[in-house]
Amino acid sequence: MRSTRFSALCCIVLAGVSLGACNMTTPSRVVTSTIQVEDYMKTVLLPVHSVDKLAVDVAANDYRRNSKSSAALVVPYLKGRKNSMAEAKRAGAAYQKAFAGFGLNVTDVKYAPTLDENAAHNAVLAYTATMAHPPRHCTRMPGARGTEGLESIESYTVGCEMSTLESRMITRPEDLMGVAGSPDSLSRREGPMVEGYMSGRTNPSIQGVTNSSGAVTGGGTSAGQTTTPTSQ
Repeated sequence: MRSTRFSALCCIVLAGVSLGACNMTTPSRVVTSTIQVEDYMKTVLLPVHSVDKLAVDVAANDYRRNSKSSAALVVPYLKGRKNSMAEAKRAGAAYQKAFAGFGLNVTDVKYAPTLDENAAHNAVLAYTATMAHPPRHCTRMPGARGTEGLESIESYTVGCEMSTLESRMITRPEDLMGVAGSPDSLSRREGPMVEGYMSGRTNPSIQGVTNSSGAVTGGGTSAGQTTTPTSQ
């Protein structure tokens, strides 16, 4: 009986020690506010033989929202095949016109020869865009893609699945980087003005002129102090 009580007491003590090591405010297994913003090179495959207007619309919309670089279009053609390059140029011109219709001017168009017939089916639009994503060590929640075993749960960090889903819902990832500060010229102009008042430096008083109503015109005050203009 005494041995049973002693064992129960040991269990309680061990449980208390293990719980005491936990921090319920920032648990080590939970990831919060970990969405990162980086620039990536994005590529969009476009069929050469027909203009995919839906792909053009999606790419142009993403470009307007998340890119500040120029977009480049590479159109392949089969080396040695008759009229292949002419067809590629017609496709390039058609895509330029389609993108212009959605507000994206693609001025950098290149034509690349290839011996791979499959590679000649798709043109490639490339541009640098800002993207939001979870930390690189984050993995999908076990069970989201099938029936994983318990071993995969041990490597999963709680919160990664939510960070992944949140990052995919952000329309303008650049907004997470904050609002830009004042232009340098504005800061340089306002800085000396504020510093003068903070230091208490006294500027020479500018004498004012009193008009018939008693108001003072042409007067001035020193930085950080109030002066009384005199009549002339």
